[in-house]
Amino acid sequence: MSAIKIVSIDENQKMIFHKNVFDESISKVDPTLPVCIVTINGAFRSGKSFILNFLASYFKSQKCELCTFFEWKHGKDLGTTGMWMLDEPIIVEKQNERFGVLIIDTQGIFDTNLNTQSTALLFALSTLISSYQIYNIDKRIQEDHLQHLALFSEYARMMSEKNKPFQHLNFLIRDWQNFSELSNTQSYSEESDKYLFDVMDKNKKEQGLRETRDHIISSYEEIDCNLLPHPGFKVSEGSFDGNIDDIRCEFKEAIWNYSKYIYNNLSPKKIIKVEMNIGELSMCISKYIEMLYSDEIPTPKTILQTTIEIVYLNAIYNSMRIYMNIMSKIISSDYLNDDAFTKSHDGAKRNAIAYFNSKAIIGTDLDKQYSLQILEERIDFYEKEYLKINTSKKKMMLHYYPYIWSVVILWLIRLITTSTCSLDICYKLHSLSGIIMYSLILYSMYLIAIVFGADRIIIAYYNYYYKNIKKD
Repeated sequence: MSAIKIVSIDENQKMIFHKNVFDESISKVDPTLPVCIVTINGAFRSGKSFILNFLASYFKSQKCELCTFFEWKHGKDLGTTGMWMLDEPIIVEKQNERFGVLIIDTQGIFDTNLNTQSTALLFALSTLISSYQIYNIDKRIQEDHLQHLALFSEYARMMSEKNKPFQHLNFLIRDWQNFSELSNTQSYSEESDKYLFDVMDKNKKEQGLRETRDHIISSYEEIDCNLLPHPGFKVSEGSFDGNIDDIRCEFKEAIWNYSKYIYNNLSPKKIIKVEMNIGELSMCISKYIEMLYSDEIPTPKTILQTTIEIVYLNAIYNSMRIYMNIMSKIISSDYLNDDAFTKSHDGAKRNAIAYFNSKAIIGTDLDKQYSLQILEERIDFYEKEYLKINTSKKKMMLHYYPYIWSVVILWLIRLITTSTCSLDICYKLHSLSGIIMYSLILYSMYLIAIVFGADRIIIAYYNYYYKNIKKD
């Protein structure tokens, strides 16, 4: 397992999504599996990749090891550029849930290689796609850290209080120097909670600072904080080569507890309370980057409209998958008469539309009607394709009868020539009839394979078509 670059920043400070690389990495697991996206943000050279290696190790094997999945460097040189991700999802099973976890490292904010706008857009992308966002901060939370998070406040307001746009925000305070008892890691949780409460306490702040905190609280379903001690001077001074024995014992125990804490709080990504699966994520990232690619920082209204579009495209995709799975299973089993085919189609269509309605819970009635129209048009198109397959089966069945009777007659000839005749001509007739009979059987099997494999051709065509879907 290693890290791959999924987003680059070009010379014009534009984000480029490496979709083929991303699609190949997620293709290693079931596309219908729910997905959790863990991202990390923070200042340039603040040890984000260092932390992610511990987390990835724990998620994968419940061991606290310093792996080298994500590259990390000492000194002033740039470590992570753009966005990097592990080259395959980590499968997590806990509390009767099973989902894939994608771990994404993000180029540091305040990096001199990025202008202010590119920094904001990269931070925005990380925030929009994550289900668990880690904000990696050195020593203490400052107002400029909170200001970055408050950028989405108007977007959150437009979503309403019932639908907070983001799920989990974790403040990770590095090199905390104010532990009351460094050796007692059990007390870290209490001190973390107290520190976060003090920072976010609106009663102690002037008006502008209170608004910032209100904005953040309105944007996230859950906000928490963890404190970590310094890992030791051997790690920070440049001579560290990855030997975990050089890390302070207090840090190792703290990072173990932190990794376990994050693991226990992981949950699948949701957009407007609609759970996403791995197969939907590529389109989601593409749409957000397309939105962020404009010359101006997108408005909250633009972000909301893009999110609505993503929800409806995913609803169409999964509804079509439900329809096609039902019809493919029915069609592949046997020929259906007209009434049976219509009944099967109507049932599959009802299931698909019911699923669509359960996911179409955002946007205007016009958004829903437009997307439902697209879904019904696609269902109508594939109804005709499935009807062609079903009709071809009936024709093929009629075409089978001469072969079937030919095989039966040849079999009787072989039986008679074997049991009642010992002449040389009977032996030759027996052999010739056998060759013809087995040839007919093989040819019939070939025809059957064509008919019963046709639905797979339709599905392959649909998958190719939908991967390249554009909103009409």
